[in-house]
Amino acid sequence: MIQKISKLASGFFQKVKSFSPLKLLLIAYACIAIPFFVYHESHLPVFFIVVLTLVSTSVGLILTYCNLRLIQEYWRKTFHPILEVIAFGLLLFGLWLSDVFYFRAGTVFLFFLIFLVFLVRVLKLRNYAILLYVSTLILSNVLISFKSLQSAEILSAYLLFKNKYKFEEKDLSNWEQNGNQFWNSEIEMAFKLPDEFYFFKPNDLNLEEKTGVGQIAGVIASSDQDPNRYPSVRIFFFPDYSQFNETQADNEFSEYLKIQVNKQLMEDLQEINQKETVDHVLKSKFYTFYDPLRPRYAKTGYILLSTAHHDKILLHITENLEKGEIHETGIKEFLESISFRDHSQSDK
Repeated sequence: MIQKISKLASGFFQKVKSFSPLKLLLIAYACIAIPFFVYHESHLPVFFIVVLTLVSTSVGLILTYCNLRLIQEYWRKTFHPILEVIAFGLLLFGLWLSDVFYFRAGTVFLFFLIFLVFLVRVLKLRNYAILLYVSTLILSNVLISFKSLQSAEILSAYLLFKNKYKFEEKDLSNWEQNGNQFWNSEIEMAFKLPDEFYFFKPNDLNLEEKTGVGQIAGVIASSDQDPNRYPSVRIFFFPDYSQFNETQADNEFSEYLKIQVNKQLMEDLQEINQKETVDHVLKSKFYTFYDPLRPRYAKTGYILLSTAHHDKILLHITENLEKGEIHETGIKEFLESISFRDHSQSDK
């Protein structure tokens, strides 16, 4: 038995040794990438882990193969303009996908790189040119692979929460506005937008911003560009027949927070006790957390409301910590302004 295993192992390694260097590098990449992707997505259900790992590994292998072929060609034809344009184009694409140009440092980096390429070309420094070419391709590979993984993560999280309770989704983008007063006839909800806050309708949001518990009806945020900038309130809707209740709200929101923690968007999550003073509240739960992106401590949680027709509104609130206050001033004003009107009765 041992001899048979030894023979099989010997044959396997002999076969591996016969592989070309290109194939060996691709195998090495897959052996490193697959465990990393599985570990990185371990907070998701098995199906999503498998899909994300396959997508990310496939994109990485394709990019790595193309990059290795380009490096081989550039080694033989150093300073070839078409090969350099391809590498530079891939880098620009990766930087653009990663939103690097939103920051001044990204633009500075690009101009520095262009100057460096120009200097190496003028002085005909072949070794430095090859090193710079390889570095550019590796950076573009990392940026594009990371963005593909991030996009797949966003889609999987959206699908994970999207309409779990199988109700017919409505068009919730038809908000009527009168000054800073907003009204939606589909969910019969009205509110007053606080000063220095901005309202985003569902059709203004991308998949990541729509992801959450229920069907998104809109977002109130402190930035006119970024709906994720807190203090913010995300409004989610559940019709009465979906039978969405307090226990489900607690479970779904906890699952959502778990994903945020595993993505390292939140740290040190701690539940806190606070009593809401606004009307129509069925249940609420809040947590403090450390925001590694800011960095500082903040607060997040939900308030579950019941409308005049017993539909449910889940408010996902994220805000700064205010000493001695339940909510920040703007969030408090928004919550106190919420009303539900029954038009079928008022018209009689």
